[in-house]
Amino acid sequence: MVKIKEGIYDLKRQDNQGESETLFRLDTKPRKLSEFEKACHFNQTSPESHFTQREIVSLATLDGRVTLSGNSLIVTRHEAKQKTNVSNSEKPSVLEQYFDIHINHYDK
Repeated sequence: MVKIKEGIYDLKRQDNQGESETLFRLDTKPRKLSEFEKACHFNQTSPESHFTQREIVSLATLDGRVTLSGNSLIVTRHEAKQKTNVSNSEKPSVLEQYFDIHINHYDK
């Protein structure tokens, strides 16, 4: 985490060549919920948002994250990623096992 200026911090990652990229910017300024309305609308409805391009569910865990994106299950634990292809018939059990989401029927 790099302090950019008072109340603003960047989370950066450095590659093997020493080049860094900003992964996330944190601004500690208090915000109103209404300030996020446009971005939320974009993420939920725009064809340009990756959230509208395929099914995606993601859950932070104590030691990483679990994500089901399309037909890929990605389990990250302690920065180690394991990617598994999931068939459509397996999705209901994956959703139940990893996300506690129970569905009776899946038609994709």
